[in-house]
Amino acid sequence: MTDQPRPQGQLDVKRWLGRCMLRLQQYERLMKTLLAHHELAGHADTLEAQRAANLEKVSDKTLGTLVKSLFESYAVPDGFERELLPEDKVPTDRISMAISYRMTMAPERLAEVRAQIEGLVAMRNELVHHFIERFDLWSEPGCEAALRHLQHCYQRIDHHHNELVGWVKTMDEARAHMAAFAETDVFHDMVVNGIAPDGSFD
Repeated sequence: MTDQPRPQGQLDVKRWLGRCMLRLQQYERLMKTLLAHHELAGHADTLEAQRAANLEKVSDKTLGTLVKSLFESYAVPDGFERELLPEDKVPTDRISMAISYRMTMAPERLAEVRAQIEGLVAMRNELVHHFIERFDLWSEPGCEAALRHLQHCYQRIDHHHNELVGWVKTMDEARAHMAAFAETDVFHDMVVNGIAPDGSFD
């Protein structure tokens, strides 16, 4: 087989396969960033260390595992609640806080989004493990079919990547609003003095 002349289209197939792989890796890295930052809980002075620990925790996870985590705690159904700081485990002599960012959806929409992203994972696995089994890259027709498939795959990958960029931007905007609120007197009164915005005391 290796003695055959390489079809002209094989180089284009390699280029597009490379484009797909690079975009998938960008998608995976972006998801790791989102999952490492969307939940933090504990003593106020440990939150930055938690971010670093969260990044380390997700650093070696596969895309399939990341997607599972995404739908367990970030992309969730309307009304989802998750207790990050149980009252019986929070010390009263130190400031503790829980910060979480989520995207809630109606159950039908959530199921649709999940199916689409799980389909992306399946497509990624097919590209990595079975691509050369599926297409004859030593013939021009096989290369043409492979190229059409890769271009379609890239469109799907790029769509999901852009969607995830939007989710991360929304989370970053929420974090910026939270940081700005933390600088206000209202926040100081709530945390330090136990005075709620409506004037009630805790």
